[in-house]
Amino acid sequence: MRTINILSLVQAKESLESGNYKSFLNYHGIDISDAEVDDLNVFVELLINQTDSKSLLNSFYVSYKIPQIGKEFDLLRFGTDSIINIELKSKCDEDKIKAQLIRNEYYLSYLNTNIFNYCFSSDSGQLYILESGEIRQTSFLALIEHLMGQKVEQVKDVDAKFNPSNYLVSPFNNTKKFLENKYFLTHQQEEIKKLTLKTLEDTKEPGFVSISGSAGTGKTLLVYDLVKTVKKSGKKPLIIHCGTLNKGQEELRAADWDIIPIKNIKNYKVHDYDAVFIDEGQRIWRPQLEDLKKEIIKYNRNMIFSFDRSQTLARWEDKSGVDQILDGLGGLISYKLSEKIRTNKEIAFFIRSLFNKTKDLEYVNGNNIEINYFNSLNDAKDYIE
Repeated sequence: MRTINILSLVQAKESLESGNYKSFLNYHGIDISDAEVDDLNVFVELLINQTDSKSLLNSFYVSYKIPQIGKEFDLLRFGTDSIINIELKSKCDEDKIKAQLIRNEYYLSYLNTNIFNYCFSSDSGQLYILESGEIRQTSFLALIEHLMGQKVEQVKDVDAKFNPSNYLVSPFNNTKKFLENKYFLTHQQEEIKKLTLKTLEDTKEPGFVSISGSAGTGKTLLVYDLVKTVKKSGKKPLIIHCGTLNKGQEELRAADWDIIPIKNIKNYKVHDYDAVFIDEGQRIWRPQLEDLKKEIIKYNRNMIFSFDRSQTLARWEDKSGVDQILDGLGGLISYKLSEKIRTNKEIAFFIRSLFNKTKDLEYVNGNNIEINYFNSLNDAKDYIE
């Protein structure tokens, strides 16, 4: 992706033919809508009306997205000791502006430099800045001062500035950060969360929700974030994990989370809980799911079923009939996560290849995958340990 003079961008939109304008955007690696360029045009006009220095419009990354995360910044300019971020809005909603700027500050904070975090509303012509977690109206002169005081950094590879692993928090591998809310959901996760919580609010009849997604789509984080939200609301959720509990789950149990392996289900009264979350649901036995379904219906509870059809670990799981039971649930609401947010592209490719033997996929070894072979199970276990 290349930096651009933002005056050049708005004038290109005004003057170039459609095909040439598209080629111009492609050259710079910019993906921006016409409406967003209109907002940018209003911003640029107001900015240049108050300064003679057109160089302040140089060196902006427009619509930059963090790789594998999808987090987008409207305008970014990097300096040797600061970052200037400017978000563009067509309408002014101060609550939404504050939320977005706080989110932006979180993502930019890992770069360990000064952050000047602005938002411009084109309908009002008003400029806002985030300071100490709060937004306030500010002037273009203040922005101009920051732009003039910034020594622009010539960034060779902007992607290299952002390490996706800083932002991909796992409830299991980063349990402390998860419990301290040091993470954000993607827009798709947020939308599914909102809709699922709405279903859980209806206590007149039992609710059934399925959340599916392949490896790397953030399904686990979404489900456990939902459980955390349900807990905060004063309700009592239960997580039934269809496998052996891992270290992170044991840490959550120590933090007063009700998480059990599916093998212990008979020791619990499911109807004592407001909502039951089935984790790794593709591995559940059909009779177990049948019993859970009956109890959910009998006691008017909610069940959220999380699964990945591609990750069945044994032949019986493929033939367990879980799909038929889910399809037969009255009022089942299904959501599917599709956005890939896995940390490492090579590992994601390896997993995709592993679970799809029908495709001839070229494998590139970047030293993130290591393959060893042992003809003794004990030797393999010793090596892993």
